[in-house]
Amino acid sequence: RLLENLDDYRDATEKTFELMRNRDSTLQQQLNPQGMKMRKNLTDIMISAFKDKDPEAAYVAGSNIIVFDFMVMFSFLSWIIKTF
Repeated sequence: RLLENLDDYRDATEKTFELMRNRDSTLQQQLNPQGMKMRKNLTDIMISAFKDKDPEAAYVAGSNIIVFDFMVMFSFLSWIIKTF
């Protein structure tokens, strides 16, 4: 019975590590690059709105950048908590 439990534990652990590797791969290959593009697009909107003297567009873009930065911060803190 103990050996069966050890085998089950090993299988579950291997599956967990596989899922973690898949998550990390998706994050690095897809989500991080998309996030950087989103951040750049929002910055470009802010700059364009400033040049066009459009305070509403600048405000909305700036607000979205703040939300984006909070999402990045919480994602990083979540990673720190899980890692240590």
